[in-house]
Order: sequence, then structure tokens, then C-alpha cells
Amino acid sequence: MEKRAFKRIDTKLPVKYYCENILYSGSVINISKNGMYILTSNLLPCSKFIDLLLPLKKEITKFHARIVRIVKINSFELKIGIMLERTPNTYSRYLDKF
Repeated sequence: MEKRAFKRIDTKLPVKYYCENILYSGSVINISKNGMYILTSNLLPCSKFIDLLLPLKKEITKFHARIVRIVKINSFELKIGIMLERTPNTYSRYLDKF
């Protein structure tokens, strides 16, 4: 039985994100209507919020998100679970194709 409110979709999308005015990069490894998991090698100095830039189709979509989980995978990789503060229309349309 699925406990999640929204279905998670496995993916591999490049992402850039800002934390305390520093630009980082990673890969989105799964997405859902209200959040995503990012795989990165960057330990973040911030603990609550990040701003993301995600290429969806032909445009870059901007998000403001809350960090809800950071999981250390190994000595050089982390998974960051984020919850979107607002869901942009471009993101909703992108998810509709799944």
C-alpha cells in the first residue's frame, strides 16, 4: 500500500540550485507533484530553503523549496529531499505527461 500523497516518478534531470547565494548543481532523481529528490556531492551550508533552476522542455523553471531531508549516501554523495513551496504551471504540465 502506497503511503505517499503523490506518486514519485524516477527521472534524471540536471538541476542548479542556490543556497546562501552560492550556486550548486546536481541531478533530480525523482519527482512528484509537491517535491523531488536531488542527488549531489555538495554539503549545503543552509538548512531550510533553496531556490532551484530546472530545465523542463525548452524553458528553465524556477522553484522555491524547503529542505525536508538530507541523506548521506556515501563519502561524496548526498540525497536532498525537498518540498516545493509553490508548484509552477510549467512543472505541473511536465508531470501531466506521466
